[in-house]
Amino acid sequence: MIENTESKMIFQIGTVNTFAFNVPFRSTDSIRCFLGNPEDGTELELVSGSDFTVEKKDDYSNGATITLLLDPIPSGKTLAIIRELPIRQELDLPVAGKLPSNALEIQLDKIIMICQQLATDLERAVKVSVTSTEVSAESLLKNIGIAAASAAEAAASAATQAKNAAT
Repeated sequence: MIENTESKMIFQIGTVNTFAFNVPFRSTDSIRCFLGNPEDGTELELVSGSDFTVEKKDDYSNGATITLLLDPIPSGKTLAIIRELPIRQELDLPVAGKLPSNALEIQLDKIIMICQQLATDLERAVKVSVTSTEVSAESLLKNIGIAAASAAEAAASAATQAKNAAT
């Protein structure tokens, strides 16, 4: 049974290189790490095995210890550790006979983990109102770009007017 409702954890990096990732997972391949720079908003996906290692605690349901292998330790950066499972069915139930309850429990846990993963992704997504006629990401991004260009043009015009008014 999945009791933890999180699929990611965020850490501010100081002087240590190990982090307790207390989120259940299914395999070390499902752990992804990202290094964020709060100064410029950029992020870099780290590579398992060369940038970090994953050591499971007891079994996969108890989380893991993540060790950064970066030298020097990137103090002041943000580390995001996420669990990302492939979205596929891995259980084939028998047509007749005894129901494999343990296998069913594992598959149901995986479904909950995938729901948590999707909820985390949706929390970071830009959304439009339900009544909006603007439904495509491309259209939304285009309109944001137009609005940003218009704002930059207005700011430049205001700066020019302020400069002219001062002389």
